[in-house]
Formats: sequence, C-alpha cells, structure tokens
Amino acid sequence: MEHRIILKLDESNSIDIDSNTPDMNAIIELIVNLKDTIDSEKISIICEEPSFDKIGFEKMMKEIIKRFIDEINIEKKSFNEAMNVYCKKRK
Repeated sequence: MEHRIILKLDESNSIDIDSNTPDMNAIIELIVNLKDTIDSEKISIICEEPSFDKIGFEKMMKEIIKRFIDEINIEKKSFNEAMNVYCKKRK
C-alpha cells in the first residue's frame, strides 16, 4: 500500500516521498542543494499512516543524511587541499 510520506529538511524545505517508488534523485538533489544549511537533528517525517514506522524512518533518514553531508564535506575539504597544493606548486 502506498503512503504519503513527507521528508521535512527544515521549516521551508520538504519533499514528498512515494513509499512504493521514491524519487531518490530528487531527494539527493535537494539535500545537495541545502547541504550547508541542513541540521540533521531538525529533520522530521510526516506520515498519517498508522502502520508506518515514522520514528524509525525518521531516525534512519537523519543518520543517512548526516553521513551523506559529512562525506560531501570530507570530499570538498580534500579537493580544496589538493587545489591549494597544486596552486602553490604552480607559483
């Protein structure tokens, strides 16, 4: 059975998730666009379906999004460090 699930990243940014076929590209794109402002502890899930494990899903999404943003930041830091070394060598 399909449920309407809303992933709320902050007060003004959320995305509807189709429980049967979630659009992961749209979710990832929104997270990437907001990566500098997302506080993973403030992420919430809205779903009115009583059989849906909203608490468990919210906990999982918070952890996944936090890890994803951490990985982006690590990659960004590594890239910036490599560019600094490259630029210093070119001088």
